Amino acid sequence: MKYLKNKINQWQEEGKEPTYEFLSIQDFIQELDYATHYLSRLLKTRPLIVYIMLFKKAYLEEGQRNITVKLSEIGKNLLSDQGTPMSHAPIKNGVNDLVKLNIIYKDPQLRPGQINRYEIRLPSEIPAVKEMINTDSNQIIEKVNLNLEDCYTDPLKRIEIFERDNKQCFYCLCELKNNTFYLDHIFPRSQGGENYKSNLITSCKTCNSKKSDKNAETFLLDNYRGGLITQEEFLNQKATLENLIETYENCKLSAG
Repeated sequence: MKYLKNKINQWQEEGKEPTYEFLSIQDFIQELDYATHYLSRLLKTRPLIVYIMLFKKAYLEEGQRNITVKLSEIGKNLLSDQGTPMSHAPIKNGVNDLVKLNIIYKDPQLRPGQINRYEIRLPSEIPAVKEMINTDSNQIIEKVNLNLEDCYTDPLKRIEIFERDNKQCFYCLCELKNNTFYLDHIFPRSQGGENYKSNLITSCKTCNSKKSDKNAETFLLDNYRGGLITQEEFLNQKATLENLIETYENCKLSAG
């Protein structure tokens, strides 16, 4: 799989554009990802490898979904467990498995012994793969929606953030109780900051008041320089802060 992507990258660098029946390079890469990520859950290793070889021949080499192929040609490019070209039998079994699962279609008019003609379906056209893609997409949407919730005014969400931050002030690491903590905006509301979970961190009353609209990392650095936290604690909190900021910026992009 890595070889195919490297080959495509090489072509792109050289300014070459393979001709496809209806696939762009981006679509080809996407379908290849579907094959490796989703189709691999449905197939055993050998049928999956055979499919990848047929997929490569159809959409990368010939630019069409209907291809004529000798099974022996596929075996030349695959090695057995002994390191020799794969024999006819496992290739044939792999193809038969793909036909039974309607992942590829075999021309029924060809007689045994003739060169076979196959229609190679795209991974995204296979019902089981489509279902897995949709499931993952829905989970991503749900996750994005959760990240865009107003967590500043919701009491339960506030507690979630408090517990996420180990019931400590993010800036000075003093321990807090669930009735004594504040939530601070990494990007202040006065500067357009949202009430997203990734933009909120737990703070004690003192740090919340002293920080005001200062940059969160700068204020964290001030506490380190003031001896409130150690260098190791500062670096750990800084890394956490950077992750939250990255998540927040992605949420902002998702929200449009």
